[in-house]
Amino acid sequence: MNIEMFKETIFIPNGSLANAPIINYSTAPERRVDFTFSASYNNDIELVKKVIMDVALAHPKVLKDPAPFVRLDTHNASSLDFTCRLWVKGADYWDVHFDMLEQVKVACDKNDIEIPYPQIVVHNG
Repeated sequence: MNIEMFKETIFIPNGSLANAPIINYSTAPERRVDFTFSASYNNDIELVKKVIMDVALAHPKVLKDPAPFVRLDTHNASSLDFTCRLWVKGADYWDVHFDMLEQVKVACDKNDIEIPYPQIVVHNG
């Protein structure tokens, strides 16, 4: 099988395609959008959850039922990771995906929520 996408040619052997499950997400009327947002250990957990939830609830394409979900998920070496799950109409998936990434970053900046990134400390001596 030969599929041309984004000016790339992808070859999928028939055996691989015939023996693997095929999931067509585009047929579902509603889809869940999952995110992981990281915040510094210096931030208030409840504030981070509130900021993410407020952004989700304000988005016009996020469904209210089932309700958005935001919880602390992981204590990493340099960050607290929060899981956010939203339900949207299938056609709105990518709009919400990209909007949330941008809008949560802006909301974190406005609320002085530090988003950690890898750093190297160099000591001279």
